[in-house]
Amino acid sequence: MNWLDKLERKLGRFAIQNLMSYIIVANAAILLIYTLMPGVGISVIDKLSFVPRFVLEGEIWRFITFIFIPPTTELFWGAIALFFYYSISRSLESQWGSFTFNIYYLIGMIG
Repeated sequence: MNWLDKLERKLGRFAIQNLMSYIIVANAAILLIYTLMPGVGISVIDKLSFVPRFVLEGEIWRFITFIFIPPTTELFWGAIALFFYYSISRSLESQWGSFTFNIYYLIGMIG
C-alpha cells in the first residue's frame, strides 16, 4: 500500500467531488465579467492574482484564488480552454477518483 492509499483512507472523506466544475464556473464568471465590464474585470483579476508581495502583506487568499483567473481574456479562446479543462478533468477524475484528482490538482497549484 503506497502513501496515497494511506492518505486516502484517512482523508478521503474530504475530497471535493467534481472539483474542476467549481473552478471552471468561477473561471467562466470572471471571463464574462471581464468581457462585459473590462474595468471591473481588470480589478477583479488584480485582486485574485498571486502576487508574493501582497501575500506577505497579509492577503493570504491569493494562495487559492489565482486558480479562478481564466487562462485568456478572449471569450472564444477562453470558452475553448474551459471546455478542454472540463473534458480532461472529468476523464482523470473518473479514472483516478476524486481524492487522487484533488491531490493532483493541489500539487499542481503548489508547483
